[in-house]
Amino acid sequence: MSAVLTATAADLRPMDLTLPAEANQTDAEWALVGKHTLAYSGPFYFNQTIKHNETVGQVVHGPLITSTLPSFVGSLQHREFSFSDDFDTLHLVGDLGHGTVDSLYWRKLNRAFTWNDVGTLYAG
Repeated sequence: MSAVLTATAADLRPMDLTLPAEANQTDAEWALVGKHTLAYSGPFYFNQTIKHNETVGQVVHGPLITSTLPSFVGSLQHREFSFSDDFDTLHLVGDLGHGTVDSLYWRKLNRAFTWNDVGTLYAG
C-alpha cells in the first residue's frame, strides 16, 4: 500500500517550483511544500479486534517501510473507514495526535478511465 497526500490550497503549493530546483527557488518555498505533503508505503491489514462489518471498520497501514516523514517509518497508522453510496465512496479518518485529524474521501469513477481520456485532457 502506498499513499501520497498533498495540500490542494494554491497558497501551500508554489507553482514556480521545478525539478531540478533552480537557483531562484527558496528553501522556504520547498519547506512549505514539504510541510504539507506526506507520502508513505508499507503493508496494510484490517483490524479484526474492533467492531466491524462490511461497511465500517479499521485499516492499519504498517509497519511503514518508507515515508517522507522519518518518524513514520516503522509506525502503524490506524484509520477508521466507512463506505457509503452503495460502496462508491470510501471515507478514511485518522488521529495524527496533537489535535490533528486527517479525513480523506475517495469516490469511485462511474466508468473506466482510458487512454482516449488522456488525449482529451491534453487537447483542452
